[in-house]
Amino acid sequence: IYQCDWSSDVCSSDLMEVTRAARDSTLHSLVRLLERAQSERPRLGLAAERMASWFVLRVLLLTTAVGVLWYFIEPARAFPAVLAVLVATCPCALSLATPVAIAAATSRLAMRGILVLRADAVEGLATIDRVMFDKTGTLTVGTPLILSCETRTDFDRTRALAVAAALEASSNHPLATAFRAHGQPDVRCTDAREHPGLGIEGTVDSHRYRIGQRSFALQNSIAALDSASETTGGDLVLSDERGIVANFRLTDDLRTEARETLEALKALALTPMLASGDRHDAVAHVARELHIDAAAGRLSPVEKLAWLKETQAAGHRVLMIGDGINDGPVLAAADVSMAMGRGSPIAHAAGDLLLLRDSLAALPEAVQIARHALVVVRQNLRWAAAYNFAAIPLAALGLMPPWIAAIGMSLSSSFVVLNARRIASSTGVV
Repeated sequence: IYQCDWSSDVCSSDLMEVTRAARDSTLHSLVRLLERAQSERPRLGLAAERMASWFVLRVLLLTTAVGVLWYFIEPARAFPAVLAVLVATCPCALSLATPVAIAAATSRLAMRGILVLRADAVEGLATIDRVMFDKTGTLTVGTPLILSCETRTDFDRTRALAVAAALEASSNHPLATAFRAHGQPDVRCTDAREHPGLGIEGTVDSHRYRIGQRSFALQNSIAALDSASETTGGDLVLSDERGIVANFRLTDDLRTEARETLEALKALALTPMLASGDRHDAVAHVARELHIDAAAGRLSPVEKLAWLKETQAAGHRVLMIGDGINDGPVLAAADVSMAMGRGSPIAHAAGDLLLLRDSLAALPEAVQIARHALVVVRQNLRWAAAYNFAAIPLAALGLMPPWIAAIGMSLSSSFVVLNARRIASSTGVV
C-alpha cells in the first residue's frame, strides 16, 4: 500500500497480508444466507398462494355463470355484473395477507439484531414451547479461563499448555480461546483434526496428542488406560502415546443477561432445556443458577440429537440455540434454530435465525414478535376471506357496481397492509 503526500513529494509504503479471499469473509457469508432466505417462501405464504389459485379458478367459473345468467335475464346488465364480480373478487388481499406480515416481522427482528435466514423461521418461532440451549458460548460468555493445570510428572505445565494451544489453534470452539495466550511460536501442530463434540487430535514435534473429553483422550493409547488414575479429572484432558499428559479445569462466566432472559422465556410459557458436552458438574451448576430443570452434560452430537428427537416425539416444538460445530446436527433438526453470531460457519448454515448481537436479551421479544406476526397473518386471512365471500353475492346479483367493487378491493388490500404495520410499531405481547 503506497501513501503519498504530494505537497512534500514524500511517499511511504506499508505491507498488507491477505489471509482469506473476499468470498470467505463473514459479510459475504451473511449475504449468501440472506439471499437464500429471500429465495424461499414460508409455508403460510405457500398455503395462501394455493388458496388464491384455487379461489381464482372458481371465480372464473362463477363469472362465466353470472354472465350467462344475466345475458338471458337482462343482457344490458351482463357486462357490469361480470366486471363487478371480477373486480370484487380480485385475490390481492389474500395474496398479501402473509408476506406483508412476515416482512414486517423480519424487519422488526432485524432491528433487534436477529436475522431471519429461512422463510419459515418466523412461523416456527411463534409455535415453540421448548427452548434448548447449548452451554459454552451460549448461556456463558464463551471466553473461558484456565483455573488449573495438573500435569504428569515428566511434563511441565508450560509445555502442556503450549501443546494444548497448538492443537486448539485451528479450532473455533469457545474453549479454544482459553489456550490462545499460552501458544509458543516453536510449538506447532501439523495435522490437527477436530472431532465435533469430542476434541482434537494432531501431531506436535513428532508426537501424537489428543485434547478433549476424557473418554476421547484415553483412546490415544493403551497406556493411557493405565494412567487414568495418575491425575484427577478435569474439563479437558491432554494425552500422548504414553498416557494422560495433563488435566485442565476451566471456568466460564454466565452471561449477565442469562438469568433475566430465561425468566422472561418462562413467563411466555416456554420451558428451557440445557444440552451440553461439558462435564456433568459444570452443567448442573449452570442449571441451578438459571433454574433449568431439564439439563444434561457430556452429550455427544448424536446424544443431543436423540434428546431433541425424543422431545419432539412427545409433541413439543423446540427452538435450539447453539454456536459450535457439534451443534450443527441438532440445529438442523430442531423445529426452529438460532445460531450465535460468533458461532461456527456450520452453526450459521444450519440455523434458521442468526443472533448478531452478543447477547440473549432480544430472545423473549423475538418470540413475542413472531407470535404477534402469526396473529396478524390469521387476522389478514380471515378478513380477506370474509370480504370476498361478502362481496361475491352482491356483485353477482348486480347490487354492487364495478366502481364500488374497485373501492372495496382497494380498501381490503389497504387494511391487510396497515394491519401488518402494527408489527413494526409495537411488540404485541400475545
